[in-house]
Amino acid sequence: MLGGVHVFDVDTGARLASFELARGGICNDVALAADGVAYVTDSFQPVIYRIDLEAGTADEFVRDARMSAPMGQFGLNGVAVSPDGAYVIGGFTSPSKLFVVPRAGGEVREISLDGDPFAPAGDPHFLGADGIIFIGEALYVIHDGGVQQVTFTAPGYRAGTVKNRLVREPGLSTATAANGELYVIKSEVVRMVHMQQPPHLPFKIYRVPLEVFD
Repeated sequence: MLGGVHVFDVDTGARLASFELARGGICNDVALAADGVAYVTDSFQPVIYRIDLEAGTADEFVRDARMSAPMGQFGLNGVAVSPDGAYVIGGFTSPSKLFVVPRAGGEVREISLDGDPFAPAGDPHFLGADGIIFIGEALYVIHDGGVQQVTFTAPGYRAGTVKNRLVREPGLSTATAANGELYVIKSEVVRMVHMQQPPHLPFKIYRVPLEVFD
């Protein structure tokens, strides 16, 4: 089910619920807020969905034409809930950008970025934003060949500074955090899905020390 989400009990493996969301689309990433509400991006449609497992409901959190995917390419990709729990941030792949939406409702805004170029044009390591994740107040954006750090500089996450970037071998896609550290997977998704070529094995998990962004 490319356009849906399954919820499992991690202790027993039992499936607790299923939600069909994206008819004609594809669910890409999910972020969980502290209150248990989940937000899911659709890479083919300009939609972020909202799932409330306790209430048993799923709906469109926001739909905005500015988040429409170019023909034949991915649009929305990674998603994260801000540390204060008040905003949802969506990463956009083609062209690479970030959007922010208040969880309480309100206007979709593209985040204004300065500092180092965000997904610098022509750099083969930074083909477009994929997974995104907060560690502390900084947002880490995963690209096919590197990681960028965004530090926010305006209320409501409306603006931020891209401070540095870390380059790795191609094949990165998304990340998680544990004990204040960043872990990034090398899944070869760009090579396999977009380039229709076999992966460069082995698949890997990198631990990225945050000091490289100091």
